[in-house]
Amino acid sequence: MDTLPEAAAFGPVPRRPAWLSAPPVSAAPAFSQRLLDKIAFACHGACESNDLAVAEQLVQIMERMVLRAPLQADGTRRGAMETLVAAHERLWLLRHPQSLDAAVAAPPAINPGD
Repeated sequence: MDTLPEAAAFGPVPRRPAWLSAPPVSAAPAFSQRLLDKIAFACHGACESNDLAVAEQLVQIMERMVLRAPLQADGTRRGAMETLVAAHERLWLLRHPQSLDAAVAAPPAINPGD
């Protein structure tokens, strides 16, 4: 048995937990997020910080990403487009707060008979 005499002074070597020695299930990371989603998150953070210039630049980057992305199997860019539209809407509402106030103050009339 080849052991170092110094190792005996520290006691037995602890066992590694099973989850550390188990082979990975897949090569993909456990949590992956699209780059577009990360940029959208940064854009919403810029909006919360009221840094509209940075938010504008991030929206422009998102636009370029959506336009150059390949279409999905059904021929749409739905998920990416919805993320982009949400960022555009938030930025627009921050630049035009009076529009939101007017919409909340006078909601459209609903006529059940029409």
